[in-house]
Parts: sequence; structure tokens; C-alpha cells
Amino acid sequence: MTSTTTSTATAITPYLTVHDAAAAIAFYTEAFGAIEEFRVLGDDGRVGHAELRVGAARIELSDEYPEIDVRSPRDLGGSTFALSLTVNDCDAAFARALDAGATEVRRPADQPHGNRMAVLRDPFGHRWNLLQPIEQFDLDAYAARSEGTEFEVVSGPGASALASRDYGARVSPDGLWAIVNYEDALAGIRFAVDVLGFRISDRFGEVLAWARCNADHHCLALVGGMQDGASAKELHHLAFEVATLEELVRSREHLRRHGVKVDYEGRRRAGCQMAVEFRDPDNHFLELFWGLDQVGSDGRVRPPEEWREEATLEAAIAHAPPGQDTTLHSK
Repeated sequence: MTSTTTSTATAITPYLTVHDAAAAIAFYTEAFGAIEEFRVLGDDGRVGHAELRVGAARIELSDEYPEIDVRSPRDLGGSTFALSLTVNDCDAAFARALDAGATEVRRPADQPHGNRMAVLRDPFGHRWNLLQPIEQFDLDAYAARSEGTEFEVVSGPGASALASRDYGARVSPDGLWAIVNYEDALAGIRFAVDVLGFRISDRFGEVLAWARCNADHHCLALVGGMQDGASAKELHHLAFEVATLEELVRSREHLRRHGVKVDYEGRRRAGCQMAVEFRDPDNHFLELFWGLDQVGSDGRVRPPEEWREEATLEAAIAHAPPGQDTTLHSK
């Protein structure tokens, strides 16, 4: 018997057609915090292709090309699909998108599927579902709570338990970077660059350097002055990234409610991230941060005269560096 094998799909990336790609990129950046990776411009000025990141998700888009039947919702009279975007705060994300020019379809509300959900339409005709996970339960529980409604939940051959995470009040890290102590910071820098392939974004003399391995201003800091070597290869502290400024503020209040002493809050210098620093019961230093500068393909980093070091979150919000949006949409 002859058999056929198909390749295994590892990802499905939405590819949007819009009637003004440059404006759409600006909208997705403002409304959803998207980061543009690159765009391909045609001789006629149209965007033939562009790629953006929204958190861990990717979006690709282009302008209309009706001559090859690439048409936007405006031309077709509507869109047949929606994009579902998982967020940490549905209400804040909804408000931010409306402020950026989106149109309300359904306001945020808790849903039987365990998410708080809102629906909006962007200025280019595409519909977005904003989903904030708020509960955990299995498929049987979902089916039971749907009884008596106009919908029935039916298990398929690939059915499995729904998300097993705890969605209660918590800190939600979206990234991680480390600070490492060295007796000889220059030797550590040379090792990080020559052996590990890091690139240096900024440095203070011979005692401190920030290194990167992606678009983040830094994911590794190297600090000199350690005495007697690292007996247990101890890190200075761990820094966890949170997705929104609102979450950073809520995390500070969450720590305070649990009696955790905050050692530092505000905005650092190089990288301009806003941060809350504290210690765990074993006295390990920990940090939550948001707003770390992104470094583009040209390698340009923010000059020191644009740094805005502040000693409280409130001061950091009030005195933002150029290009950092510290608007609080909710608390």
C-alpha cells in the first residue's frame, strides 16, 4: 500500500492585508505594543511585506495588491476571521486599543470558557478578541457550565484538559535576565562577547557592562569587584519581565500586601527599564521590570542624556524618557 506523509506544522502566523500598511503598523504598535521587525517597500511605495511581534506572537501584513487578488476587508466588505490575543489585563488592553482608534464590538466580560473577553475592530477592518485567562477547569467542567445555553461543548479526538495554570492574583513573568558578579569585569566581558556571542550595549568604565543577545537592551549584566571568586557560582540577582506597566504597579502592591520589603523602585539608567527590587526569604535579590529599551538592527542605543533615573514608580511614570509611554490605562 502506498502511504503519504505530510510535514508537521509548528506554527500558524496570521497574514493580514490592510488598505494602509504603514498606518496599520503604527496602530498595532500603539494599541497592542507590537514591535516591528522589518518591512519590504515596493517601488510604488506600498508595503509588500512586514513582520511584527506582539509578545511571543507574530503577525505578518502587507498593503493591498488587487492586481494579484490580495484584498483588504475594506475592499471585500468585511473580514471572515478574528484574531485572538491573550493579555494580562483585558480591560486595560481594551481601553488602550480604543484610545488608539479601534471600534468597540463587545465590552470586557467574564465568559464560560474561563476568560475575560472583549471584542473590537481595528481601523483596517480586522476583528480582535482580547482574552484574559481568569479560571482553570477541564473540558468536562466547561461542558457542564454550558448546559442550558444555546451552545454544547463536544469533545474531539484530541481533547485534553484546558490550561492547568493558576490564574489567581500573582506576578506573571514574561522574560528573564541575569546579573553576574566577577572579580575581573573585563575578563567577564571578553568571555561574554568572544565566547558566548553577546554584544555590549552600554558599560560603565571597567566595573559594569550590559550585554544583549536579542533586541532587548540587555539580558545580562556583568559586575566587577567580587572578592575571592564565586564559591557556588552565585548570581547577583534574577530579573523577571512583566508585560505591562500596570502589572508592574500591581506587583509592587502585591508584594507590599504580603509583607515583602521593597529595596528599590523606579527607573534605572542604561536600558531605562522601570523596576521593583526586593529579596526572597533566603535573601536572594529579585527584580521585576518593564519597559526595557529595544535595540534595532542598526545597533543604536539610547544616549545617556536621555536616561531618566527615578527613585519611585510614580516619579518614573511622571518623567518618562523619549519614546517610553508611561500612560496608566488601569491599576
